[in-house]
Amino acid sequence: MIYIFHQNMKNYGGSGGKVDRTAIFYTAFRRIRSSFDEIKVAGFTEITNNSSATTGLRKLVEGLFGKIRAGGGLHQLAVVNCGRTALGRTEYVGYAVKRNITIRGFGRIYVQTGSKVVVDEAPVTTGVSPQVDVNGRKFKDWAKTMSTDALADYRVIVYAALELGDKIEVIGFVHNMYTLDNNRMSFMQMLPTMMAAAQGDDNIYVGGDFNVKARDIGSARRKKYYHYSKPMVGKPSGNDEKKFTGGGTLLSGRLYDYWFSNIAKNSASAPKPYIATNTLRMRGLSDHCGILLELQ
Repeated sequence: MIYIFHQNMKNYGGSGGKVDRTAIFYTAFRRIRSSFDEIKVAGFTEITNNSSATTGLRKLVEGLFGKIRAGGGLHQLAVVNCGRTALGRTEYVGYAVKRNITIRGFGRIYVQTGSKVVVDEAPVTTGVSPQVDVNGRKFKDWAKTMSTDALADYRVIVYAALELGDKIEVIGFVHNMYTLDNNRMSFMQMLPTMMAAAQGDDNIYVGGDFNVKARDIGSARRKKYYHYSKPMVGKPSGNDEKKFTGGGTLLSGRLYDYWFSNIAKNSASAPKPYIATNTLRMRGLSDHCGILLELQ
């Protein structure tokens, strides 16, 4: 079995400050790995920089995927610019892939003025079997910048085409707006077109914090994408937060963290959603659960 994972990191910038969030997240991620030991891909949203946050994420990826023995290399981590606000703040997505998985393609899907969907592909290696080297200079230069024609205050899907067993699977992550209702809803209307642009002929899975209620999107006339979600039942064990409401993926009780896929829910190959409440803390970690999807 293969699990993919997403976590809203609630403005994570790495270590520093009164609370060492990296150390606390690391402990939480190790506990998640003990329950889901075949996590192959992980996305981290609400990342505020690509310097100290990258250092912290490298440690956190080890907590989630497991440490590699000395001399065995590193897990693959990309911290990718995913757009800016109208006030000039840049946000990033952390995208982690286990060391032994081949990345065949990597990109961003964004929207220009006039609702034009753009596919912004990362450079690949040359040769008979091209792939993506997230540690290469060309990739890093691509990842740290973002085209100025992308709409500000609009969300970007960061995705990769991954060789998982004998299949290529497209897996993406996104963090939708929380404020600006018009942008939040127009992004959801554009999402099926954006996913189709990334999908190609393969299956696709996009997870994140969508900041709207979960529902299927698209249409049978074009392409339809099905939501996969798992709400909390009761209060998480060991959570002493007083501001807690059950039934969702946030402390508030809202169910905003979930997945989309082209695979119908009644299909034999339908993925299975799970939830990890270890990160749900108002102080130090996040007000969001981690979410997982088991691929068939």
